[in-house]
Amino acid sequence: MDYILDHDKSLREGFGVVGKSVMTDRNISLGSKALYAYLASYEGCGAVIIAKVDTCNELNISSETLDIWLVELKQAGIINFIKD
Repeated sequence: MDYILDHDKSLREGFGVVGKSVMTDRNISLGSKALYAYLASYEGCGAVIIAKVDTCNELNISSETLDIWLVELKQAGIINFIKD
């Protein structure tokens, strides 16, 4: 079965670009890929700073799950943590 993405609807509130290499990497969990895509949708130009509480609420996940996925993405070299 083929799928068609309704771009008019899905891109209204912004969008990002995700790397195919990340999405097809079998060493990265599905949850971490979802988080990566979520973060990319906020990216625009430059660094992304998103509140942890908002991320958990919007993805309907626990803080612990978010931490696990963030660490996995960092260890894979996909994201970096920037401290103020």
